[in-house]
Amino acid sequence: VSVVGSGDPLLILHGFTGSASAMQPLTQRLTGRRIVPDLIGHGKSESPASLRPYSLPSICKQLAALLTQLDTQPIHVVGYSLGGRIALTLAISRPAMIRSLALIGASPGIVDNDERLRRLNSDRCIANSIPQKGIADFVDSWVALPMWRSLQKRLTPEQWAESLHQRRSSHALGLANSLRASGI
Repeated sequence: VSVVGSGDPLLILHGFTGSASAMQPLTQRLTGRRIVPDLIGHGKSESPASLRPYSLPSICKQLAALLTQLDTQPIHVVGYSLGGRIALTLAISRPAMIRSLALIGASPGIVDNDERLRRLNSDRCIANSIPQKGIADFVDSWVALPMWRSLQKRLTPEQWAESLHQRRSSHALGLANSLRASGI
């Protein structure tokens, strides 16, 4: 967990395959007491074999314990993608802890049952392939998806290389379990 600055507390949550260090450019532009954890299975966090710690309710429980320990309630929360879904879940499950939400590229999940089932099956196949392919091959295939083109165009070659390095620093089991338990 990175904690920098002083003032109003702000929790910053990264997306799938991200890390606290990936949020550094945003963290540097914001003010207040910025709290930026590596979500479970990402960056330098633990990557347990059990799926339970990766569920959205469990992640919210982990974050609530962290915020209580840091005495930072209520708190502003910025969440990107998976971090946004976690922020939404945290706001619903513990509204007294949250002062405001800023969500970037986030949704509460897929509503249509058939579409949700297709996505769940796809996510399971991807999750199963991560330990088999290895983290570097998975990250390379993940960032080749069309959703990453605009980011790659906005970053310098050095920044893009750093982004890939950060994503490759996660554990294969952690990313696979994150996708299995909190993907959709």
